[in-house]
Amino acid sequence: MITHTEVIKEARDSEGRTYMERVPETTGAGTGNRAFVRVFDPVNHVSISWSSNSKQATVVHLPDARPSGISPLAQESGVAGGPMRFRGSAQPANVENLSTKTVNGVTAEGTRTTRVIPAGTQGNDQSLTVTHESWVSSDLKIAVMRVDTDPRFGSTTMELTNISRDEPPSTLFQAPAGYTVNERTPSAPNRAFAAEP
Repeated sequence: MITHTEVIKEARDSEGRTYMERVPETTGAGTGNRAFVRVFDPVNHVSISWSSNSKQATVVHLPDARPSGISPLAQESGVAGGPMRFRGSAQPANVENLSTKTVNGVTAEGTRTTRVIPAGTQGNDQSLTVTHESWVSSDLKIAVMRVDTDPRFGSTTMELTNISRDEPPSTLFQAPAGYTVNERTPSAPNRAFAAEP
């Protein structure tokens, strides 16, 4: 069995700013844990990104930026866009509402989505069962736990830990001190940048 781990730190403030820091699993001796950071600031209409192994940050000015009110983790887990769309097929899925449970001190409501891939559909000699289980906090508007099981790709588990309801400091949504800041303003045809990362 091969196991990969990625640590994500996420924050959002009362004005809709979001912060997401990803620390992928270290690959290779001496490479260290390189962090990648994305900030979306609908108040100042900017998106900021940087990585921990450089001293440069990119600030993209977003003339049409609008806060979505939904965190990136919620978007990735399917909370924002309705039922999860399974990879590789448009087979119909069965949605089952689960009971509530407490995940790391937060009450969450569960949903399990199941889809069966018939034998022979994708070169498989037997039917495959793919499941997506999501536990969402109605209070935080975010998935606090997610479990994806797919025989084609393996199992993925996401769990939200170290949850704090305190307002994050404003400096968290700014480029780190001492970094060189590269500013960009996308032209009208490229306003896809305006979407929240």
